[in-house]
Amino acid sequence: MITGSCCLTCLHCDHAKGSSKAAQWEYDDAVKLLRQARECDIEAVTLTGGEPLMHPGFCDIAEAVISQGMVIDRIETNGFFVTEELLDRIEGTGHKPTIVIPHDGILRHDWLRDRKGAEGKALMAARLCVQNGFDVAAQVQVHGRNRYTLMSSAKLLSRTGVSRIIYDRTRNSVRFRQNPACIALSAGEFTEDMLDYVKEYIHQDILTDIRVSGLIDVYPKEKRYRLGADENACVIVDPFGEVYLCSDMGEYFEGHLSSLGNVHSSPLGMLLQAGKANAPDKAGEPDEAVVKRAEEILEGYTAI
Repeated sequence: MITGSCCLTCLHCDHAKGSSKAAQWEYDDAVKLLRQARECDIEAVTLTGGEPLMHPGFCDIAEAVISQGMVIDRIETNGFFVTEELLDRIEGTGHKPTIVIPHDGILRHDWLRDRKGAEGKALMAARLCVQNGFDVAAQVQVHGRNRYTLMSSAKLLSRTGVSRIIYDRTRNSVRFRQNPACIALSAGEFTEDMLDYVKEYIHQDILTDIRVSGLIDVYPKEKRYRLGADENACVIVDPFGEVYLCSDMGEYFEGHLSSLGNVHSSPLGMLLQAGKANAPDKAGEPDEAVVKRAEEILEGYTAI
């Protein structure tokens, strides 16, 4: 998370415009962290925020990732600052990361992002990235006010050229709880709703891959699916240098994570070793009832 600054005031995000979390990484400190990350055998980096493209040294930091022998796996952006020139410079590093752009439902995106025109900007950025040969994923925050827009939105995103759609449960963050119009889904509601959605999705003429975070990946072209949580956990380093072990950014914004420490005062490797030693075991197998339901829904698909 290279910056806490953002141009939007998204209703679910505590790194909203004007918040107190608008810290950012200085270039020299970022390079030092990247060197430590490489020494820890970290091979891929996601650049996120806040809005990472608001960082004045974004391209310099991106180039530093490559110079340290790592790859930029993803850039997560709201799309407002995606330009032809930016994409050319990123491509000039020799790498083309996946660009992850949010789309939270037709006629719902602007509401959640608290900005008129945000949906148009996101779609325009997605099209520009696709036209320039970048892999584009759309990230959807699922909540009680956009569940029934997901299918029409998926068709739109497929026509736009995104390679996959990632569905996340909108967590009940501080900002989300404070807005009476926001309706967060429980984990159980999200699971049930999204399994119903998968059942509907595979009978549509849509070939775009979908991921329901922590639950299932579906590959319609290949008629395959995979159950369970995402394979790779991530290390989050926030704009203040606090380090967290988590596979779900929602847990960070919901305030459920405890910091392992700060890289400005302790080496990253030491913090990760301590975190690994103290991390609770997590069940890797999906719930039996979910497995049975998925097998019924995805009859004719192959589990992987």
